[in-house]
Amino acid sequence: MPKESPLRRNILEILANWRVNVDSSERLSNADRELIMNLSPAYFKWREEAVLEGRQEGRQEGRQEGRQEGIREERRQMVENFLRVRFGEIDAELEAIIVPMLQLTPQVLTRLLFSLSREELLLWFGETSGIEERFGEGKREKVENLLKVRFGEVDQELADKIASMLELPPHELTPLLLTLSREELLERFAG
Repeated sequence: MPKESPLRRNILEILANWRVNVDSSERLSNADRELIMNLSPAYFKWREEAVLEGRQEGRQEGRQEGRQEGIREERRQMVENFLRVRFGEIDAELEAIIVPMLQLTPQVLTRLLFSLSREELLLWFGETSGIEERFGEGKREKVENLLKVRFGEVDQELADKIASMLELPPHELTPLLLTLSREELLERFAG
């Protein structure tokens, strides 16, 4: 069978399992011993290939994890640079909101970084402690602003749901506004 054939791999796995079972058996006939001897080269070759394949997969996973870590670090540096350009320096408050911001898609994150003020960024990404006070006046406008940033506009269907959204406390509403799609928001606040 060709090396890349899935049937070959399945047959070799069955053969390996059979060999282990036969090896543990004390009563083997001459025919069984002869069959084991004939099949042993295939078994050992499969075992060697499986070990090599496992090593290659491990290396690929390691490289992929390294690439993903590099991408996360690049995104973090981009956000830090953007915050420095907009606000001069990164103080403890801004430093604390970088990791939550990185959970967003690059498109949403970019729009938020361009559109929201320092206070709004701290409101949306800061710790939940004190969020009630920071949310304060103009809650509806802040929700509308965030929806505009995320979706480009607030159509009538979405605007009709804002009143339902405002019934939630800010620490529950904020994650929904930042993560749910337009359709998910409409479904979540239907009725």
